[in-house]
Amino acid sequence: GWFSVTNLLPFMLAGVVFFRLIRDNKIKQSVLLAGLFVALAIALHLAGFKIDFYGRSFGHFLFGIGQSALIVSAAYLLWQKFRTKAWQPLMTLGKLSFVIYIGHYLLILKVLELTGLKDTFSDITSLALTVVLIIAIYFCGEAYLKLRETLKGHLVKA
Repeated sequence: GWFSVTNLLPFMLAGVVFFRLIRDNKIKQSVLLAGLFVALAIALHLAGFKIDFYGRSFGHFLFGIGQSALIVSAAYLLWQKFRTKAWQPLMTLGKLSFVIYIGHYLLILKVLELTGLKDTFSDITSLALTVVLIIAIYFCGEAYLKLRETLKGHLVKA
């Protein structure tokens, strides 16, 4: 089937805005803007507009952006307070998030659709597979980042 990243553009652009706010240490503004997005989505929903993931409704964009920004802002505040190695998996997945999203779409979702296995697993089986795949993606991501650093060092010396 056809896959386009154009429906992701609002999320990408909002990600840049929220990233700048967080990077510039404007956490309060980030949380307020994210809360406003979620509140607007809820108000639209209560007014009769759907928060439709598949139809990519306006409410979906507002809710998805606001929810993500609230989670990232909270994670950043926690990271500032508790800097430990426990954050490493999230940092690795964050560095590779777009590649992981495209890989998930092409290597997991499309394979399940082509084999007719999409939506056939029970919830517990789906959860178990999700955990295993996230762990596998993390280790593949770590290996990729280490390889990239190694190659970068060799290419710079050459």
